[in-house]
Amino acid sequence: NFLLYATTALLLSIIIMATTLLRQERVTVVVPGYTGSEFTISSKGVSREYLELVSRDVISTILNITPYNYDFCREKILKMTTPESYGKVKYDIEQMISDLKTRQISLRYTPISMELDEKKLEVDIGGYLTTYVGVKQTENIFGKYRIGFEYRGGILMLAEVREITKELVDKK
Repeated sequence: NFLLYATTALLLSIIIMATTLLRQERVTVVVPGYTGSEFTISSKGVSREYLELVSRDVISTILNITPYNYDFCREKILKMTTPESYGKVKYDIEQMISDLKTRQISLRYTPISMELDEKKLEVDIGGYLTTYVGVKQTENIFGKYRIGFEYRGGILMLAEVREITKELVDKK
């Protein structure tokens, strides 16, 4: 009987400990040396700083593109896209790359503003999109883009990228 009670008590304590561990929030704090800021990723979500960093990476990858990095940019963006958005994002990127190849141009995007909605996991980025043919600048547009994310299993995934506004600043 004593062995039965001891085994039952041990089993109950293991179940209680396992339940407690599963309910605890897991937090990872990352402190890159080049920023001086810390980024937090937890089971509940990501910090504002991490959302900003990933958004800058996404917009830079999509809009700083040349004939030399088309494939790299396409693959990098598609790897971080949600399965539900994959088809649309792939189509949009393929259309953009096809247009850039046809017109033989490169793009450079210089962000100047960023508005974050941490609850919706949306970021609006405003900046200047400069178009080049070879080394000659052909136009400069102020554009605002919205990037939407989903947070799944500790991973911030790309759900959408779309242009909100566009205004020609300079045509050469």
